[in-house]
Amino acid sequence: MTRARTVGDGLRSLAGWDATGQRSDIQGLRALAVTAVILNHLVGWPAGGFVGVDVFFVISGFLITGHLLREHDTEGRISFAAFYARRVKRILPMALVVLAVTVAVSFVVFNEVRSRGVLVDAVWALLFSANWQLVAEGADYFAATSAPSPLEHYWSLGVEEQFYLVWPAIMVAAIAILGARLRGDGPRRAAALAIGAITVASLAWALGQSAANPASAYFSTLTRVWELGVGALLACATPLLLRLPGAMRPLLAWSGLAGILASGALIDGRTTFPAPWGLLPVLGTALVIAAGTGRVSRTLVPLTNAASRYVGDISYSLYLWHLPVIVLGSSLFPDGGRRSLLGFALVTFALAVVGYHLIENPIRRSRWLVGGTPRRAAAPRGVLARRAVSVAAVSAMAFGAGAVLVVTDPHAASVHSTPPTRDVPAASELGPANVALEREILDAVGATAWPELDPPMREVIGNTGEPVGGVNACGSLVDPAPDECAWGDGSAPRTAVLLGDSVALAWMPALMPMYATGDWRLLVRANHGCAFVASKPDTPDSCDRHKEEMIDLVAELEPDLVIVANNYPVAGDLDVWGADLSATLSRLNGFGQLLVLAPPPQEKSIEECYLPAGDPSDCVTASAGYYQDLEAAERRATEGAGGTYVETEWLFCTADGECPAFVGTVPVKIDTVHMSRWYAAKIEPALRELLGAVMP
Repeated sequence: MTRARTVGDGLRSLAGWDATGQRSDIQGLRALAVTAVILNHLVGWPAGGFVGVDVFFVISGFLITGHLLREHDTEGRISFAAFYARRVKRILPMALVVLAVTVAVSFVVFNEVRSRGVLVDAVWALLFSANWQLVAEGADYFAATSAPSPLEHYWSLGVEEQFYLVWPAIMVAAIAILGARLRGDGPRRAAALAIGAITVASLAWALGQSAANPASAYFSTLTRVWELGVGALLACATPLLLRLPGAMRPLLAWSGLAGILASGALIDGRTTFPAPWGLLPVLGTALVIAAGTGRVSRTLVPLTNAASRYVGDISYSLYLWHLPVIVLGSSLFPDGGRRSLLGFALVTFALAVVGYHLIENPIRRSRWLVGGTPRRAAAPRGVLARRAVSVAAVSAMAFGAGAVLVVTDPHAASVHSTPPTRDVPAASELGPANVALEREILDAVGATAWPELDPPMREVIGNTGEPVGGVNACGSLVDPAPDECAWGDGSAPRTAVLLGDSVALAWMPALMPMYATGDWRLLVRANHGCAFVASKPDTPDSCDRHKEEMIDLVAELEPDLVIVANNYPVAGDLDVWGADLSATLSRLNGFGQLLVLAPPPQEKSIEECYLPAGDPSDCVTASAGYYQDLEAAERRATEGAGGTYVETEWLFCTADGECPAFVGTVPVKIDTVHMSRWYAAKIEPALRELLGAVMP
């Protein structure tokens, strides 16, 4: 093939692009993607709004690979230095600004522990490794109940930049090795073969990992590369796409748009993701891009209108700013209503406009790192000044309107709903330990200032350290050896087995004085993130294996006592939850006395609500009626399986269902549901009395 023809293909691949070097349909896709992500984080709708990230991945793979191929067509080579300089100019300035502002504001808004956590998140984000940080945290079930990070969304930037760290080199190697041996446009075909193999391998890995380990699969680069690869394959196939019949283009474009919209409605946190369900938004995006390669359909007005194009222009800044605004704003106004949410949206928009026009665009078009002349001639100073004034005015109006909406929202004041009154035994009926605990809980609910806590809250928040030696490590062992994770005298005549998830492990400081001493030996067989209930479609295979092995263990040992404690769903069909629990507990029938401990009520995240100078009432939770319904469903399941169910709410809350964040001088939780090891030890006498009253 001659150089003239190769260059011609490269130039024709720009067909459908406007004078600014953009495609209106792609800008519209960006607008759709960022809007879906923001709405999902802001109001929880659409449930599958997070697929906007998948749309971005396909677009990115198409644009970046297309640029590299055109560079090779025209220059005969790919310049690594120029490529990475462009990436730095495009990504880093705005990312750095958002990181710096978010960290600074976090140290003002959050408590010491949470603000330090944001700083750590910023370091990971700066290294474009936030996704691997989240994968590591996902291996620890405790992370599921921690406060949201305002920088969590940087994970997607990590995936992209890790891919682009190696993709240009792979392209160059593939072209050098295969380019001359392939007919037609050898370099393009060589790149297609390379990215095709990578895409197939990544998709296959994603299919396996999404089912076996969904938490890590969601953030892993290895399970996401195929999405960028689909976009890259489109770029490689540009000569073929240019030949698409004109009549076919609107059909492809609208089918793709329908697929993206359908994915927002059909996909949610329960679907297996990123594969296979990620195929729906990815292929939908691919169809839209393919249809517009050569000529953008005039009928695709939802994507190509001026408003969509502008939102697409500022989509990167919008994406970076939205989560810091939502998370930081929600901490300042935790009970905000619709006006607060609209205010957050307007503030995000204002910051994005400023970021795009005054930081992102000027730096991208500057001579910095690249040299030469800017892509466009510089505008006269007067024009630049007028633009700056216009940007500032629009942003100030949006920012001011948003701030007014948030501050004046009548729902933004801290309010406490009236909790339901529980029908529970009086503490005096249980014993002096419960009487004393009840008094301390009442005092804590009425406190107007934080006492001097022991230990300090900064040592407690998110502290998943061992409640007793080695317990948390036991939660990571699917099948411990007989002498592992055992406490008490090995020759003790009576044996108890603890089953469940991380909530069960948190009970250990209260259970050990009763069941790991004297005549008792206690085996811990709980596993992080693996509730001891019938398996769900999204349950990792390791949890199913662990549950079956533990049932076999109980049948073999026939212990004197089996203790089960689980976390619980904060929403959903409790009849289904009760049936799942009943199905599992019934398999333990006849192998020893069965005791099920109710989980602690899920409360406000202490990481979010605690401020040393704040009011303790900000962290008081009204235990909802849902929790009482949960207890009723679990009681029926337990008693149906011949076991004893222990309602534990009064160890944490008043009789009226108000639950404080500290009792006496001891912090209660490390997050929303897991007890601190200090509080578990504190309530041991009360739990002992409680079990003595309810155990047959």
